[in-house]
Amino acid sequence: MPRYAFALQFLGKDFAGSQCQITQRTVQGELEKAGQIFFKEEFKTCLASRLDSGVHAKELTGHVDLEYAPSPAELAKANICRHLNGILAADLAVLDFKLVDPSFHARRDAISRSYLYKLRGIGPRYPLENGQVAHLPYSLDLERLQCLAAELIGRHDFSGLSQLSTDKYTTPLCRVLACHWVQTGDGLLAFTIKADHYLYKMVRTIIGTQVAIVSGRLAESFQREALAQKDRAKAGFVVPACGLRLESVEYTFPLFV
Repeated sequence: MPRYAFALQFLGKDFAGSQCQITQRTVQGELEKAGQIFFKEEFKTCLASRLDSGVHAKELTGHVDLEYAPSPAELAKANICRHLNGILAADLAVLDFKLVDPSFHARRDAISRSYLYKLRGIGPRYPLENGQVAHLPYSLDLERLQCLAAELIGRHDFSGLSQLSTDKYTTPLCRVLACHWVQTGDGLLAFTIKADHYLYKMVRTIIGTQVAIVSGRLAESFQREALAQKDRAKAGFVVPACGLRLESVEYTFPLFV
């Protein structure tokens, strides 16, 4: 059966996460309904990452197997995307859609995933940023945040910097390939992290811990102790989902060109 890869972009505000849920609106649920309408067959997808309620995505990849065998003209990316996007609501769009090798697996073949978190510290709030930027009313020092981010580079057990999960098959050992803070031209603080995989609410717990340390709510050593002791009590709060978005899913090859 032919396999197709796709890339999605969405605003997470009105979704109860990415994975299908019976009673709530989700990214996967909306996509599968639209795909079944257009392709006129079951449209059962596999997404590369599982995102929490309220989290956004610049590019979330996935795959689907279909009996559908389109002509080259029908398979043209713009044509497929245009038809699917005509069915989907405005907060979810298909950016790419292509035929791939049947052995490709969007989740298992991914080697890393990158996230971006945007926040504004103490000062005025800007209503136009609502839903995509978190407002945390603390005085935050960029240099200290950078030092804390640098501590996470490498392979660590992140049990103490995540939330309890029922997933018994995911190792708590995560390799962080990049982790840093920058201040943007519009005064926002932006946190970027790239890792081979993540634990439940790991990114938002890391940010909350670093913010709590820099703002004086936690001792300077608490992040290191949370890692070394695998102690969630040493970690800070979980920051709001609205500031977080999945930037990209990386593979050993260019999936979309």
